[in-house]
Amino acid sequence: MRLLLWTASLIVLLVANAAGQASGTANQPKRATLEGTVINAQTKEPLRRAEVTLLPNGAGRGGGGFGGPGGPGGGGRKVSTDATGKFVFPDVDPGQYTLAAQRNGFVNGRYGAKRPNQAATPVKVADGDDLRNLKIELLPQAVIAGRVFDDEGEPLQGAFVMLVSGGVGGRGGRGGPQRSTATDDRGEFRLVNVPPGEVVVQVSPNQQFGPAASGPPENADSSMVTTYFPGVTELSRAQKIAVTAGAELTGFDIRLQKTRIYTVRGRLIDSATGQPPAGAAVMLMPRDAPFSGVVMSGSGGRQPEGRFELRGVPAGSYNLIVRGAGGAVSRGGTAHRERLDVAGNIDNLNIRLMPPLNLTGQVVARDPEKSDVKNVRVTLTDVEGMMNAGSRGGNKPDGSFVVEGVAAGRYRITATAGAGGYIESIKYGEMEVLGQEVEIAPGSAAPLRVTVNHEMASLSVTVTRDEAVTQGATVVLFPADRSRWAEQGVVRTAAADRSNAVTLNNLAPGNYLLLAVEEFEFGFWEDPEVMRKIEGRFEKVTLEKNGAPAVTLKITPLAN
Repeated sequence: MRLLLWTASLIVLLVANAAGQASGTANQPKRATLEGTVINAQTKEPLRRAEVTLLPNGAGRGGGGFGGPGGPGGGGRKVSTDATGKFVFPDVDPGQYTLAAQRNGFVNGRYGAKRPNQAATPVKVADGDDLRNLKIELLPQAVIAGRVFDDEGEPLQGAFVMLVSGGVGGRGGRGGPQRSTATDDRGEFRLVNVPPGEVVVQVSPNQQFGPAASGPPENADSSMVTTYFPGVTELSRAQKIAVTAGAELTGFDIRLQKTRIYTVRGRLIDSATGQPPAGAAVMLMPRDAPFSGVVMSGSGGRQPEGRFELRGVPAGSYNLIVRGAGGAVSRGGTAHRERLDVAGNIDNLNIRLMPPLNLTGQVVARDPEKSDVKNVRVTLTDVEGMMNAGSRGGNKPDGSFVVEGVAAGRYRITATAGAGGYIESIKYGEMEVLGQEVEIAPGSAAPLRVTVNHEMASLSVTVTRDEAVTQGATVVLFPADRSRWAEQGVVRTAAADRSNAVTLNNLAPGNYLLLAVEEFEFGFWEDPEVMRKIEGRFEKVTLEKNGAPAVTLKITPLAN
């Protein structure tokens, strides 16, 4: 009898364990499979040996780049396509991902993006999904080649050749460095992996950026200077070159121009100690081409007693910038900047450097239980140029923070609140500076006060075109106040998913302009010509506190 009871108990126990295991298995998320192909965007042929990256959104910079550790749970997983251009990612956890691909001879691309600067379409993965036919199109790279000659027509070795974009996204407005190389012993250069758009070819006699820059001889009264194709010295007169995918553009021969040059001499004094600062560097940056990368540095020519000498300076308008570490010079930042017009030699230029400032501040929440003030990030961005990208302050648990080593100058102060709310106010002393520029004077700084409000809004958008659903769209949300469009992070963009929907979260209440575009290029709103074409086609949206409206939006073409 006891044997019978023992056997029955054992059977019950085994059944219970099996049921428990089955229940545990049922509660575990099911892994998904992603499968697709990488193809040539022009010929539609499959591309073998392309490297495909599956990156969880939120991992890495922007959640959609290349690189990062491979393997599940890291910054991304990588596979290569087979002979038919096919790739497979098995055992994918539920979540939202970005698919990206790269291959020699092609511009890097992302799933759903038709242009290199376009946002990717996020891939949403649910339990047990079997997602197939995910297609990534890569544009063939363009190549620009030519030769560089000195002012006497001889091939110039070691000249620094750079492509400067015709504007943000190649449309106009502010340009920026794109590709660079040096000429060989025959003066030849070849720039590869060039994306479509408009570019300008810029050539300098040598690399003029940084302490290693070499200048002309002391007794030189003229020198070759930075020259733009087809042979002009002003960026505004340079020829814009239209680059199409796969183009092999050759024959861009440039003869460097020679012009009268001058010398700027002066002395740096630390106003706090009355002594020369240690480790400071003096630079001149042309004001008409701040993004061209043309910088003349005097760090290599420093003399005792804080003296500096900048040789080989053509006539023009510049920003004189002092950077470095130690004393009055903020570490790695800008300690001093002033405008300087050069029309001849300048001697005995005395520059007094004020000590960098430490800005103190406090982050407060309207409802401390709903907003985590220690996660708010405060950023100061130098308004006038590229030499100081900004300083960041990290918060203590009570919301207090210090931004160290801030040089006097003009800044835009911004803050990000994360998922806990939106930035309602930023005050510098008693002055409201949210969305405004502020002048921080030498010697003293007012305290900062950042207010976070948890009563944020969200916006759901479904994108259509001619009553038919489309794919590859990007939704762009602008503040109605156009003066804020240049503020970092204020213009919000998001790619529609595979169901052509997108949700924008953590929005401040207020009035907005809404747009859906297919051929998205970041910064297109800085191009006056594009904005004139689409003026009046914005959808106006008003967001209330805690509001969550849903709208349907048609595609607005930027090219027509």
